[in-house]
Amino acid sequence: MSQKTYNKAQCLKLLKVDTKTFDRWLKKTNITPEPDTYDTRQKLLTYEQLVLLADLHKRPRPPLPEEDAPELAEVTPATLYKRLATLEQMITQRLDAIEHELTVLAQRIPSLQGSQASTKTPAAPASPAPVASKAAPTKKSAKKTRLKKLPRDFVPLSVFRRMHKVSEKAVEYAVEKKKLTVERGKWQYDDRVIMIAMNQHAQHEFYELFYQREGFQRCEQCPHAAGAT
Repeated sequence: MSQKTYNKAQCLKLLKVDTKTFDRWLKKTNITPEPDTYDTRQKLLTYEQLVLLADLHKRPRPPLPEEDAPELAEVTPATLYKRLATLEQMITQRLDAIEHELTVLAQRIPSLQGSQASTKTPAAPASPAPVASKAAPTKKSAKKTRLKKLPRDFVPLSVFRRMHKVSEKAVEYAVEKKKLTVERGKWQYDDRVIMIAMNQHAQHEFYELFYQREGFQRCEQCPHAAGAT
């Protein structure tokens, strides 16, 4: 006896979903509809596949086909394994997404701290010392707070990213996966503190990673290779 099948219109009606949602469900569960023998334009699902979608997405099960009622009463180990594997895959994907979001947030904390440090108001000066010894402490204090200037062949990561129109999230992901090498420290750059910068080699790495991305903005120094003009 042939197994009961349902075309797309019937599936949408039984599951009470729209076409876009239905297609997304099929993709997540790795279900590939079979073409109709008589009309290849029609794609068909079996009753078991329809029940699997209904169970996964908490929809009422479709009515049991009369001709298949005795057979579908028994749940085979293979069916249970397939359902468990599908659920495990969905849970794993969600956990991976959460882990990535937490990693990105952790990467942003140093940048936020650096921005706050650059906007802090300098501490109030100490009580005035006698006129004779006033000049020397001032020079000594200035030396303590003076930062090194950013080397000429370095460029701040944030400036380089914005210049080439690449999203902050994409750059943070590349740094996290060690596809992009950056230098960390504290430098003076345009009256502000920079904590993450790139040397010429890292600039070329950046170019190789993102130059094919949609919206990438080239500059006069691209591809930033050693000796390039």
